[in-house]
Formats: sequence, C-alpha cells, structure tokens
Amino acid sequence: MKNLERIEIHYPGEPLPFGLKKYSVFVKNVSPELRKMRSIINSYASEFLSSKISASDIRATCKIAIEEENIYFHMPTRIRQFNWVIHSGSFSGLEDTQRRLQQVQWGGVAALLSSNDDQADLKIEGTAYCFLPLPIKTGLPVHLNGYFSLTSNRREIWTSNTELSGFGKDKADWNNILLSGCLVKLYVELLENQFKTIHPTDPYHLWPDITVIPPPFDQLVVGLVQTIVEEKKKFFWDAYLNQFCSLDQALFDDDLSLQTLGPEIRKILAGLGLHIINPPKSIIQTLKAGKAEITFVSPALVARTIKKAKNVQLDVVQCEELLKYIK
Repeated sequence: MKNLERIEIHYPGEPLPFGLKKYSVFVKNVSPELRKMRSIINSYASEFLSSKISASDIRATCKIAIEEENIYFHMPTRIRQFNWVIHSGSFSGLEDTQRRLQQVQWGGVAALLSSNDDQADLKIEGTAYCFLPLPIKTGLPVHLNGYFSLTSNRREIWTSNTELSGFGKDKADWNNILLSGCLVKLYVELLENQFKTIHPTDPYHLWPDITVIPPPFDQLVVGLVQTIVEEKKKFFWDAYLNQFCSLDQALFDDDLSLQTLGPEIRKILAGLGLHIINPPKSIIQTLKAGKAEITFVSPALVARTIKKAKNVQLDVVQCEELLKYIK
C-alpha cells in the first residue's frame, strides 16, 4: 500500500481497453521525496525483522493531497481534494521483546487538515490500521497505524484480559506498549508540528474526546494528556492573545464569567504569564481523565494572583475593571 498512488473504477465496454471512467482517487502531490518518506518506515521494519539492523529512532512526516473525482452522465464532474498529514516513526529500546514477538515498535498517526469541500467534516471517524485498515473504530479524530498483534481473523487486536496467559498475554502487553508509548509520542509530535505551522481556526479539532473512545484506545488518551502536562506542551489556545500556552499557564473560563471578565483583566493576567482559555467541555473531560490539574478563573483567584505578584502596575482603567470584577 506504500506504493499505491491511484485507483480508478471504469464501466465495462467502450472505449477500450478499460471502458468509461466512473471514479478515481489519487495522490496529487507525488514526488520522489514523498515516495521516499512513504517507504522509509516500511523498509526499516523489513530490515529490522530480518536482523539486518538494530532498533532505532526514525521519523517520517508526509503531507499528502488526495484528489477524488466522481464522474456523472448528466451532472458536472465532482472533484474534491483532501489534505492529510501522516506522521510515522520507529523507536529503539525493547529490542529483545520486538525480536521475540516478531513485532516492530513502529506506528503512524494520520490527520485530515483541510478540504476544498465546504461540506466535508474534518472530524473524521478514526480507524485502526495494521498496514491495511482494520474493522475497528477508535473514536479518535485521527487514524492510527501500528504493528499491532492481531487475532487470527484480523478483526481485533489482542487486549488485556485477566484470563490471558503465555503468548496471548505477551501479545496484549505488546499492544499496550504501542498504545501507551509509541503512538502517544507520535500523536504528541503531530500536534506539536501542526501548532507550530498553522494559525488555528479550530485549535482543538485534532484533540480526542475521552467520552467517545472505547478501550483499549482510552489508554492512549490518558498517556497523551500526561505527556502534554509533563512536557508542558503549548497546546491550549488563548483566543484573546492569539497564541498557545501550556496547561500550567492556563486558567479555564467556565462560561460564568464571560460577561464580566474584560480585556484589561486578561491583559493583567497575561503580564503575569497566565492565559484565559475556553476550550470545549469535552477537552476538560479528557484532561480530567488523564488526571490533569485544571484551574478555573474566578474573582477570588484573580485577587490572590495579583496580590502575590510583585511590581504589578495598573492604570486607572485596569483598576476600575479589576475592582468591578472582584467585588
């Protein structure tokens, strides 16, 4: 599948040899560099399993433009383009385990970034892949590809179960390693790369919603939150200042203070390194599932923060707004 670049469906009959084209989908931005990036991880896996190389850390990021063409007899041809980013990687460590199980600590995360179709929903229904798609919906807003241990019918991945033992338990443990380690890191890296390069129209569209994610993929979300918090990733959008901040810099707006929390107070708090953010409630639930500490803004908190701060200078307008807010 790494070499597949075009699919066409034709009606049988004239014109020969293929008949009239009905549908096509293809990679629009094919280049030697893109082909190299798409195949690099696949080549690594093959060489690692044949013991030609040792386990190593490799990353490959591809931006792929997919064009879809629907051809109708009595209607204009419909052409849609979808722009994806795919971030893949392999990881060193656990080399003995990888070789014993004949598995590779490798994975990929694919996110839909944009489309020329105004009706297209960028919130995709995430699917799990093991090179080819699996009949498994993850609930995530991205697709996951991993070197999963699969059941014999390729319809499920091995998951932890108290009744498992021996090789079955090893397979389930392996999938846990991918979901809580390898794929967490790749997901975080993908988010970080995107936040550096684009101005967010919807800064949380690639964030998972823990309430719709089934096991075992919920453990990936917990690991994602913990990594974001521990590494102080700037993934939280301050719409007032038009910039991202980390969770320890964020004060959550609970919607109760929207009428009274004015721009001058936001400016004061920003000067103290704090940002007011108002993400969707699903983000708050997801953060809580990962045991993240969330601080909500309130008049009492603002008063304490300013009181503890040193050398805070306020003008008349700021003082008036502050007094009105905290009284």
